[in-house]
Amino acid sequence: MSSDAAAPEGEAKVSYEQTTDAAASYGDPYYDDYGYETPGSDQAPASPTTAVVESSSVPAPAAETKAGSGGAPPPPYSGADDEEEEDGEEGGMLRMSFLEHLEELRNRILKALIGVGVAFAIAIYFNNEIWLLVSNPAIEAMKQAGMKDPKLAILTPTEGFSVIWVQLPILTAIFLSSPWILYQIWAFIAPGLYKKET
Repeated sequence: MSSDAAAPEGEAKVSYEQTTDAAASYGDPYYDDYGYETPGSDQAPASPTTAVVESSSVPAPAAETKAGSGGAPPPPYSGADDEEEEDGEEGGMLRMSFLEHLEELRNRILKALIGVGVAFAIAIYFNNEIWLLVSNPAIEAMKQAGMKDPKLAILTPTEGFSVIWVQLPILTAIFLSSPWILYQIWAFIAPGLYKKET
């Protein structure tokens, strides 16, 4: 039984032909699924078994002329003009990706922490002298208040250790290394600033 023959009553007609609309263009801004015609399309839809071939004449390339630039092709684009404009706008700023910024931040933080560590080691070495420097004003104030044999009291068992050997050296280290820490912060921020801002 062919698809063109009439189907007996009660049976559906089976067709093996393509059912898509060959004239529809999904890139066409006027195309939608409602079957409206595209404005200006007066052509009948193409047959599903035939292909529409439009012949277009491609003009031959123009003969080279010696007028003007001498017939030589223009030089390739180098982007130098854009770089000059960016230099004028950005004033020599460094270009870094997000991961390069993170790596730079990590390096600056590590350098700052190394500086604090070196200052902490120095503070631990000179801890007795630093403690005398810090505690002497309090002892002198107690002597002027009329106390006999003034001493600073330790209220908990770990207070002497934590104050003298941990808190005091950490504060001293931060104080001593603060110029180094500020330099590291500035070295991270400065490449992102314009020349007029530095």
